[in-house]
Amino acid sequence: MVVVVAGIDDSTRYRLTKVAFEGVTALDTVQLATEFAEKHPESGRFYSPAQAVKNLFRMGVLYGNEGYLDTEAVRIGQSVTINSVDRTVVERYRVKELRPYSVAGLRIRDTEKLSIDSTVITDALYDGGLRESGLFSRSGIVASENALLELNVLSMARVTPDSVDNRNATSDSSTAPRRAVVDVSERQAGDIRGSVGWSSVYGWRAEEGVYYHNFQRKARTIGQESEVILEPRLGERNVALDKLRLTALYGQPRIAAPRWLSVSGGRGYRVRMDHQISSTWEDNDVTAEVITGTVGGASASSTTEHVTDEIRTRQLAWTMSLSRRFGAFT
Repeated sequence: MVVVVAGIDDSTRYRLTKVAFEGVTALDTVQLATEFAEKHPESGRFYSPAQAVKNLFRMGVLYGNEGYLDTEAVRIGQSVTINSVDRTVVERYRVKELRPYSVAGLRIRDTEKLSIDSTVITDALYDGGLRESGLFSRSGIVASENALLELNVLSMARVTPDSVDNRNATSDSSTAPRRAVVDVSERQAGDIRGSVGWSSVYGWRAEEGVYYHNFQRKARTIGQESEVILEPRLGERNVALDKLRLTALYGQPRIAAPRWLSVSGGRGYRVRMDHQISSTWEDNDVTAEVITGTVGGASASSTTEHVTDEIRTRQLAWTMSLSRRFGAFT
């Protein structure tokens, strides 16, 4: 076996002296230069070509979050200036900012084939941050797609800007109005779940649930669940009901009213409330052991006998639960 130990001479490595920007107005170049430099080896002391590639990709993401989604909105060039004598590198970015995209209208593909109401889709886009006349940002696209999938009735959701400007939209020259194109695929709205198991300790246990996730075409969930436990009787060959649970539930991803709450200055907030309400009825068989003692005889050799009796009672319970998630979107 041959072991080769090689040292790296820092004097031969190229040092990063600066990250420079030209033509950047939509981003904070001071903060960006610090971020890019610190990601190079030893917090920016030395230059790494691989890290420069990652920085270029990161810059595209940041511009995407500001509505510059492609080369029709912004053009980013990267170059390096190398000083072979001093072994230094300057990482440069030359940017030509055109116009960021703004949201102008909505087009849902194959809407006639969808069972879900289109207003539910527009609400999900709003909750994700894609709003009329607002920036068509990458972060808004991701958040809107996640909001669509959270409706629990879609298997796929994709939001993209239209390939051409929406010429019917009113917009100033600072943005390029693009219609939001929504492409979704629905999954089966109904779910049926069930399981059966047995153990020597708890006996037989069965669970089932039936759900429908698109009640009234509004992505509302209705359903019922039940659970049965049959406990084996010691010394007997039969089983008895130990627990019976029945649950009815209703879930709604958001409320329609109040949609807007006006505040000072004419600004408004849309209130979203995700909530689920369930009603549960339980029948439990509760077993308690009572130990009694009897003393036999009066002599010193008298014994005490312990007798264990089982007292079985039934407990009936009815519960209501309500879970809500609030969010305010300006």
